[in-house]
Amino acid sequence: MRAVFAITLLVASASAIVVVPNLNLTAYLGRWYQMAIAPTALVFEHDPYCAVANYSLRSDGKVKVANSQRDKSPTGPADDILGYAYAPDATVPAKLKVHFDVAPVDADYWVVAVGPRTTSSAVCEPCYDWAVVSDPTKLSLFVLARDYNQFYRTYNSTVYSFLDANGFNNILNHPLPTPQGSNCIYPPYP
Repeated sequence: MRAVFAITLLVASASAIVVVPNLNLTAYLGRWYQMAIAPTALVFEHDPYCAVANYSLRSDGKVKVANSQRDKSPTGPADDILGYAYAPDATVPAKLKVHFDVAPVDADYWVVAVGPRTTSSAVCEPCYDWAVVSDPTKLSLFVLARDYNQFYRTYNSTVYSFLDANGFNNILNHPLPTPQGSNCIYPPYP
C-alpha cells in the first residue's frame, strides 16, 4: 500500500511534459539505438544489452515497430518484439500510441525531445540524431540515438541535462544506460 501511495505522490507531483511540436515522422523513421531506459521498463526489458528499434512506414500509414535486444550480455540470447505505432490525433504526431500483441492495452509513446537532423539514411534525409520518449506521467523513458558513438561524444550531456530539468530524476524514471558498442551482435537492418 505504501508503494502505491509513493507512486501516486511521484506522479501527482510531476510537472507536465510537452511533446515535440510538429514532429516530422519521416525524420523519425529508421534504426535507433536505445541509450537509456527508466527502471519501469525493466518489467518487460530484462537486463537489456544492445537494444535497437527499427521504425518503418506501413502501407496503412502506421509505423512498423521492430524492437530487438540481447539479454544479459552483448552476445546473449536475442529478444525481439514486433508491433506498430499510430497517432490517434493526426494534428499531434508526437503523441503516438504503440501496440504490441502481448500487451493488453496500447501504450503512450510521446516524443518529448529530438536532436538536430544531421544523420542521413535511406528512409529519412536528414534524420533526427537523438530522441527522448516518455508518456504523460513520465514513468516511462527511452533515450534513443542514431549513432551511439556520436551520442556519447556529442549529445550525452545535453540529453541528460534535459532529462534532469524535466523531472526524469526520481527512483522510478531516472535514466539507466543501455550498453551499446562494437561488441554487440545487432540484428540486420530490415
